[in-house]
Amino acid sequence: FARAKRIGPKPWEAFSHTHETVKLNWRGGDVQITKEGETQALYEWAGHPCANIPYFVTSFSSFMRALTNLFSSRAYSSVVPERSSPTTIALRLSWAHGPPPDRA
Repeated sequence: FARAKRIGPKPWEAFSHTHETVKLNWRGGDVQITKEGETQALYEWAGHPCANIPYFVTSFSSFMRALTNLFSSRAYSSVVPERSSPTTIALRLSWAHGPPPDRA
């Protein structure tokens, strides 16, 4: 976190590590992140074994909002039902530019 505050990376830089993180922590599936705007992304995780568990999907959405918030002044996340399925989690992430607020 100290590095994030010091150099001020953007959420896009954090998202660039997604495939590596998924590969280390899960078996199977793949993630696609589509840039919908300068501060908005569509995050789709296909082949996820927990995608049909509402509690997991809601918790993962909150986790992604918190992760994005580390690299912005404010972050938002929402599940995209029309792109989700029993094996796919689809989230819309958006954020406000600016450095993260001081969380000391």
